Amino acid sequence: MFHPKVKLLSKGPPLKSGVKRDVVKKVYPNDALPVSKVKGHLITIDSRSTQISQLKFSLEGQSLAVAAANSEAYTFKLPLSANKSCVYSGHSGVVHSCNWSYSGQLLLTASADKTVKLWQRDMGSSVMTLNKLEGNLDPPSHTDLKKSQQVLPGECRSAQFFYLDKFILAACANSVLLYKYHVDMAKDDLKRYENKSKYKLVSQQTVESAHHITSLSAVNTFYSHLVLVTCSDRSIQVLDMNRSTQSIISQDCHSKPAHHITQNEESLYSTLPYSTYDLFLTAAVGDGLKLWDLRTQSCVRKFNLHTSKAFPCTCEFSPDGKYIATGSEDNSFYVYDIGSGKVVSRVKDPSAVCTNVAFHPLYSQVYYIYIYYILYIYIYIYIYIIIYIYIYNIYIYNVYIICNIKISIVALF
Repeated sequence: MFHPKVKLLSKGPPLKSGVKRDVVKKVYPNDALPVSKVKGHLITIDSRSTQISQLKFSLEGQSLAVAAANSEAYTFKLPLSANKSCVYSGHSGVVHSCNWSYSGQLLLTASADKTVKLWQRDMGSSVMTLNKLEGNLDPPSHTDLKKSQQVLPGECRSAQFFYLDKFILAACANSVLLYKYHVDMAKDDLKRYENKSKYKLVSQQTVESAHHITSLSAVNTFYSHLVLVTCSDRSIQVLDMNRSTQSIISQDCHSKPAHHITQNEESLYSTLPYSTYDLFLTAAVGDGLKLWDLRTQSCVRKFNLHTSKAFPCTCEFSPDGKYIATGSEDNSFYVYDIGSGKVVSRVKDPSAVCTNVAFHPLYSQVYYIYIYYILYIYIYIYIYIIIYIYIYNIYIYNVYIICNIKISIVALF
């Protein structure tokens, strides 16, 4: 179903947008062993308690983007160093996702404040904000004025570039929106305030059976019309953005709505067989991981040896398509073999819950986010005694014992 029409190692957008030719000549080691130990140093994302939504490497592997619940996104240059980070501030709600463009020069963030923002790499100011449903490409007429002022239909849970950066996909409420866009990259300080970036709605597909779309995945390294979404009604659906059609793969993919979906997409330094592009993963709290095949539209393997009962842990394919990495609540992250379904590596970090993982596109490395948590439990017991007096007799009518348990979890990153 997926057939790439673009060869990454030949001519293509990366070479035209600043990626060096000697970088493209590098190859991901196909005989690399799975990660088996922690090596490196700790980078603190934020001194305040916050949650990390997503980790994402740029295509060439030189930068790492982080989406956080404190209304900000961050990028780090590799090798990791806190001094090389760039902060992207501008959202007023939780930043659910962050995704790089195919060229690696733009970063896209989706937030709970009903906006999608486009950022220039290593620049803290936004170059475009998607906050209107119809877009701002054409000036509104008097009859279409009300329609042009419509905001996005709901909370934006995911956004990414699509069709080799030709379009932008956004999952808002129970709709997938497809926009074409033009970015004004003016570098003059005075002209930057006259932002001429434009965008316009091309297509909108709504999943009527769901209240909202929980996650979205689409290939951007070659031309493909298909978009995979997981919905709040526990279904997985395939959307054809070219034909505006929908197809349900599974009505009950997990016991709970899946919070994460990812496809087997090659990196700039690896090439995969065509058959591997039809595989994708879903993750749900309390129900582990499931591997799906688009050709048979069924689950072909389950991975549930890790622990995910409270935290929404993410997962990702390795660049060579042989392994799967996922976070776990037992202070570890796991690496599964896709062929056998067995755990080939478990890396433990004391007193830490691993939630987000990301494979480096060039080296056999896994980057992960972990949570240090302190649990406070306060128990309040109230005893109510209702006494009724009736004709010189005292009756204890009922005794109520109510236990209110208040649990506060403080996450320290």
